[in-house]
Amino acid sequence: MPARHTLIIFAFLLSLCRTSAQNRLGQPVHIDRAFLQDYSIKYTPIQPGTSLISVCADRNGGIRVFSSSGLLLTHDGQFLYPGTLRTDNRYRTTVTKKIQGLSAHKGQFVLVDDKAVFSNAWAGSLFLPHQLPGARLLAGGAEDEFLISDGSIIHYVTKKGTLYQKAVEGNILDIRHDNARGGFLILTSGSVLRFNHRSLALESMYQGKGLTSFDLSKDKVWLGTQDGYLTVDLRSMAVAGPSENYQLQISDVYVPSALKYGLGRIKAPLPFAPMEGSTTTRASVGCLGRWSRISGKVLTGPRCF
Repeated sequence: MPARHTLIIFAFLLSLCRTSAQNRLGQPVHIDRAFLQDYSIKYTPIQPGTSLISVCADRNGGIRVFSSSGLLLTHDGQFLYPGTLRTDNRYRTTVTKKIQGLSAHKGQFVLVDDKAVFSNAWAGSLFLPHQLPGARLLAGGAEDEFLISDGSIIHYVTKKGTLYQKAVEGNILDIRHDNARGGFLILTSGSVLRFNHRSLALESMYQGKGLTSFDLSKDKVWLGTQDGYLTVDLRSMAVAGPSENYQLQISDVYVPSALKYGLGRIKAPLPFAPMEGSTTTRASVGCLGRWSRISGKVLTGPRCF
């Protein structure tokens, strides 16, 4: 047996003997326990003046950022060593398109340009032409149908074409698919709307003012406002809040799987991107950060302020 292995085994047995002796004497023994430790890695665009708009992560942990300079990828970046955001030139057919929005659907990246909703995943089989040239917001449903918007009009796009379109009062801020009940939730600056994809009907769920962001958690909608946050029960439609203990302007609300809720206050309301294992990715106006709550992995920060 090599001398190195012998030394390791001897040190291990010695530690067991010392622990046992200390226990018999009734002395306290320190026991190492695993714990979560947060690290942050900052990514900044290499092109000056670039504004980050949205960020998504796929099921493999890959990150894609949509910005004023197009699609970007994270490059390098380690603990205490900032990384950069560089142009994504991996797909030649995508480089020439006028990309206007980015989302994650079924663990893959989905893009929208002025002509179609499409993806480079699934062998390029997802390609849904639409009739909304300014589309920039999108959310995918269970059957590869998408609700898209340009900020004032919504279009329901499927493999059969555009089945529904309607102008919505107020500025549309975000769209989410309700995985538990089906359909889509739409956030405007003054309301939360539900689009029923079966009956092709749009109904109001909540009316308010100063709404900035939202997310879903089982049977609740968490709403960020300019005066704090509140919740809406999707079963009873009961409203709770805003909380008197959190009277701040909330620009982001995100409900990761391992936490009750997360609240953010930054320069612009930009979405989180959930990743596998309760890992989240976050874009702000000037930089990008990653955050993972998994013990034993390199953890990267939830936000860059």
